[in-house]
Amino acid sequence: MEASVERIWEALGEAERWPESAPTVTSVRRFDDEPLAVASRVRVEQPRISRRVLVVTELDPNRSFPG
Repeated sequence: MEASVERIWEALGEAERWPESAPTVTSVRRFDDEPLAVASRVRVEQPRISRRVLVVTELDPNRSFPG
């Protein structure tokens, strides 16, 4: 099944749901309730990797949001 760019972007924007589609992510906690944007912060937990906070430094809707 192929997903549209818009649907993929929507799923990536729902950071708290990343564990549903990324088996290496066990927990995600958003620090705000706003839509994902530059300066958004999320705490990510993964097995065997230290808990870390990711900060969105760039955001280009339907293209990328490197942290």
